[in-house]
Amino acid sequence: EYVGTRVELSAMLRGADMRNAGSIWMYVTDPSRVIIAYQVAQMSPTADPSEWTRYRVIMDIPFHSEVLAYGFTLQGKGRLWVDDLHLRIVDNSIPVTGTQNNHQVGVIAQQVSVDGALDNPTNLDFEDVQVTRERQAPAPADEINATRF
Repeated sequence: EYVGTRVELSAMLRGADMRNAGSIWMYVTDPSRVIIAYQVAQMSPTADPSEWTRYRVIMDIPFHSEVLAYGFTLQGKGRLWVDDLHLRIVDNSIPVTGTQNNHQVGVIAQQVSVDGALDNPTNLDFEDVQVTRERQAPAPADEINATRF
């Protein structure tokens, strides 16, 4: 339902004991799992990380998209909380955020899960907690027999 639209991902973020920054991100892959669009919004280094602050990413979803992935990242040590997540289609009059993160475009993304991607996003408010076990296959070794992470 998101193909050919402009989509906003927004969430409230709060951190503690952070060495670096947290961020909210969204990317889109084509049928070959190649990233064709990628946006990230990093927590402001001048803001107080202990205060809840809304961050958002707005991007256009290309017509040849297959999977829209989103998440949150904490760089370095610390804690990151996420609340009040929204993923929604917005009007084209709302500008996209930032510029494309070109260093990610063209990268082959990991498989979302062994079961594949969901047809539609679920549990966006993170209130339906489910205990799961990791089902991702181990990453393959690279040319020098090191493990990717």
